[in-house]
Amino acid sequence: MRPEVYHVSADEWEVLCGVIDAMGPDGLANVPYLAFSGSGTDPKWHFTSADGTVVSVSHDRDIALHGVPDLRLILVPSALIRHAHLLAHTEETCDLLIDSDGYARLIGGRGSDVVIDRPAPDVWWSDDQPPFVPELGPLAEAVVEAGALCRAMVAVSVWPPGTDEAVEAPVVQVEVDGDRLAFGINWRPHGLYRLTNRIPAHAQGSASIGYRHELVERLVTLATRPDEVVTVRIYGSCVVFETDRWMAIAEQVETGAARLLVAAADLLEGSGFRISWRSRSALVVADSPVFADNTGVAYELSSTRIEAFILDDGDPGVVRISTVLVEDVGDSPELRSRMDDLAAAGAGLSTWLDEGRLVVACDLESGRLAELPSLVDRFRRRVEGLDVLFADAAGAVQLELLPSGDGVSPEVEDA
Repeated sequence: MRPEVYHVSADEWEVLCGVIDAMGPDGLANVPYLAFSGSGTDPKWHFTSADGTVVSVSHDRDIALHGVPDLRLILVPSALIRHAHLLAHTEETCDLLIDSDGYARLIGGRGSDVVIDRPAPDVWWSDDQPPFVPELGPLAEAVVEAGALCRAMVAVSVWPPGTDEAVEAPVVQVEVDGDRLAFGINWRPHGLYRLTNRIPAHAQGSASIGYRHELVERLVTLATRPDEVVTVRIYGSCVVFETDRWMAIAEQVETGAARLLVAAADLLEGSGFRISWRSRSALVVADSPVFADNTGVAYELSSTRIEAFILDDGDPGVVRISTVLVEDVGDSPELRSRMDDLAAAGAGLSTWLDEGRLVVACDLESGRLAELPSLVDRFRRRVEGLDVLFADAAGAVQLELLPSGDGVSPEVEDA
C-alpha cells in the first residue's frame, strides 16, 4: 500500500509547534492528531491539554496525493511536529508521509527526511469528552489584536513577589463589557491585591466567565503574531479564543463562593458521602440509605444542607452546614430561651427563625476546608434529638433527623 502524503505548509508547522510549546512537556492529555470530517473535508489538528482546554489548528493544504478514502484520524507524536517545524524552517517545505506499517516520515524540500514511530490509537489516549462550542450563540464577543491581548493577559499572569508557591493561584476571569475586554484576578483573600486589565475592543454583549488562563495566554504569546486578529467569545459553559490559524476552547471554572462549594463537594464525595446539587450555590448531603423506592434504589431522608459564602473580595469565605429542625414554628419566649441556651453551650451551633422554620447551623472557615467531612458527621450527631426539644418548645411540626451513619470514618469523635 502506498503511503499517504500530506502537504503541510511551513506556516502551519510553525503554529503546530507553537501549540506544543504552549502546552509544555507535560501539558498534553492526548496524542496530537489530524482529523477529517465524514466527507473528508475541513481537516484540523487537535490537541487536548491536561487542564481540559482543547486547541484546534486548521490544515490548509492538499489533503493527500495518495490516500486511503476512509482514513479519518492520524495520530502523531509531538516530537514529529518539532522535527517538521525545524525541517520546514531550514528547507522551506516539509511533507508528512503516513506509512501503513505504523511509521511517519517527514520529507524536507531539499531531500532530508525523518522517520518516527506513530503511536497506536489505544496508547496514551483519554476517553474524556473535550469541551465543545455550544450551538447557541455567544453571550458576548470581542475582537482585538493579538499584541494588545497578549499584554493584557500577561499582566494577570504575574505571580506576586514573595507569595508562597504552594498557594493555589486565583481563577482568572475574562469579561466583555461595552467597548472593553477585561482580564481580572483577585489575590485579596491572600492579603494582596485585585487586578483588572482592560483594553479597547470591537465588542458586543456583556458577560464574564472564569477559566484556566495559562495555556491560552501562552498560545497568544507563542503561536500568534502581534498583528493577528483574535476573537474572544463567551458562552455559558466556556470561552473561545480564535484566530485565522487556531482556536482554543476553555471550559468554565467556577469562581468565588461557587468555586469553594465545588471544592467542598469534592471533599465530601471523596470521604464517602453522597451529595445532590440543589443549585450552583447549595447542595444536600445524603448517606446511610434507609428506604427503597419502587425501583429498589435506596435513599435517605436527609436535610443536611451545604452552602458557601464570600462576603467581600478580601474574605476567604466560609462553608455553612445547616438543617431545618422544625417547621411551622410559633415564636415564644421559651423557644428563644432554648435557642440562647444552645448558642451558649459552646457546641459551635447557631439557630435562627426563617419564615416559620427553625434552622440550626455551624460554619467552617475555608482555610480549614479539609475538616469538612468530619465536621458534617459531628454536626449531624450534635443535632440528633434537638428537633424533639425545640418542637416541644415551639408547638411545631417535628422533622425526622437521621444520624450520619457511615459517611465518614467511625473513629471521628464528637467535639
